[in-house]
Amino acid sequence: MFRKLLTIEEAKTTIRQHFKPKPLGTEQVPLLQATGRILAENIIAQLNIPPFDRSTVDGYAVRAEDTFGAEETRPIQLELAGTINIGELPHVKITKGKAAEIVTGAPTPQGADAVVMTEHAERTDNTIRIYAPVVKDENIMKASSDIKKGQQLLTTCQPLGSREIGMIAAIGKPTIKVYKIPKVAVLSTGPEITEPGKKLTPGKIYDINAYTLSSAVTEAGGSPLYLGVIQDNLQQLQRALKRASPSRYGHNLRRSLSRPKRHHAQRSQHARKTWNNSQRNLNQTGQADHSCLCAREAHLFPSWPPSQRAPRYASSGTPLDPATSRQRTPTITANKGVRNGEVIPSKGQKNLHNGHA
Repeated sequence: MFRKLLTIEEAKTTIRQHFKPKPLGTEQVPLLQATGRILAENIIAQLNIPPFDRSTVDGYAVRAEDTFGAEETRPIQLELAGTINIGELPHVKITKGKAAEIVTGAPTPQGADAVVMTEHAERTDNTIRIYAPVVKDENIMKASSDIKKGQQLLTTCQPLGSREIGMIAAIGKPTIKVYKIPKVAVLSTGPEITEPGKKLTPGKIYDINAYTLSSAVTEAGGSPLYLGVIQDNLQQLQRALKRASPSRYGHNLRRSLSRPKRHHAQRSQHARKTWNNSQRNLNQTGQADHSCLCAREAHLFPSWPPSQRAPRYASSGTPLDPATSRQRTPTITANKGVRNGEVIPSKGQKNLHNGHA
């Protein structure tokens, strides 16, 4: 029942030996769908932000020197030269003694170097009375004061949040290159585990780990693939892994099942030889050989090293005694007999060797 437990460092080392994480590639996504993604390119500004001098208040664009000396009791009078609306280029020029009505965000006209707030001015027909002076550049946001053309705004591998999305939108990029989201399969094993929502029978507990890990995968930027609760059974685990892995092991499996019959015959001979070796070793020494015993796993997952081929179960699916590594029920009973020193597999075992799980 009890087995040697790995330390956390041993577990990490084992994982690193057989799994090398790397980016899955990149893709272009609309900016509105990029929140939470990981940037796959450097972002360089291709224009100044703002691209022009703009007013930060509603009021009147003026020459600052024309307002010097203005007071509440002695306002300075200027002549209205026109009106400047937001979203359009100004068509007026400010000269000595002139002013133009302007709204917040509108470009400042040629000749103006300050804006008087509307609270400090009064208009009567085409006459503007100024009650407070302004200095040069007052109430004006200069071009490129936020972002300068050629400036690097973001770097690759940077997570994209609301601030980053807003910055990218400011320079006019509608799409962005990001890394593809990794999919992470999550499953729980054990006969005592019950999925939330189902009736909890005596001796069982609800699945906690799978939901916790799935949420952690999402928080880390991945996409969890919940496989449910799997019993402590080698065949069920293999089916779950095949279903969950469209990349390394899944592709190997699909390629092996789609190759010509000649290749299947070669694989079948190799699997049968491996099976016979495992049975001969068991009959002669009474000691199960893990590297040969899992012939079924070797056929389904040829890229797995022997140490990864689930030593908890024999090829017949019978659990191994952890103390002796022997099968509790010898698999020789499932065979028809021995011919010329080799074990004759049963019909079900022949199907397995011919590539049928």
